[in-house]
Amino acid sequence: RMSSFCKPCAKTIIDIKEDNKLILNVETLRELLTHDDIKDKDYKEKRNVTNWLNQNDEPITGFSWRGGSERDTIGILMWSEIFLVKLPTGNEIAIILLDTQGTFDNETTLKNCAGIFALSTLISSVQMYNLKDNIKSSDLSHLQVMDSYSKKMPLTLTKSFLFNIFFSL
Repeated sequence: RMSSFCKPCAKTIIDIKEDNKLILNVETLRELLTHDDIKDKDYKEKRNVTNWLNQNDEPITGFSWRGGSERDTIGILMWSEIFLVKLPTGNEIAIILLDTQGTFDNETTLKNCAGIFALSTLISSVQMYNLKDNIKSSDLSHLQVMDSYSKKMPLTLTKSFLFNIFFSL
């Protein structure tokens, strides 16, 4: 079962302005998260959520993407269609798909890379670190930098940090 607000599309919820400030698009976020079908759903914490796609190997389409090391996404995008899934317990949860820009491209400041990674980690149950066939030591160093930022956050926010991080290989 799905909840839809318009023709499904990617909507910017966090953007980077020309002065390198991260901007939260409150109205878009409110539009997506306060719809009657999902506004009262429980938040699924970072555990036991790895199989919500039920082994469906079809690629997810809709977000803009391209191969290579140049960024395509700027900020954080949220898919406008929210997927409602019934768990084995009988509870229903809302699955929200996000797309974030990659870390450490040539155009984004370290502060913004860290901010985008931190925000996406705080609001996500599962992270996908997308480095198909090309993991370099610098990529792991970037992940280590993000981990060091997480250790500066209150323990209540970081107790599950990177618990469900996956690498697209």
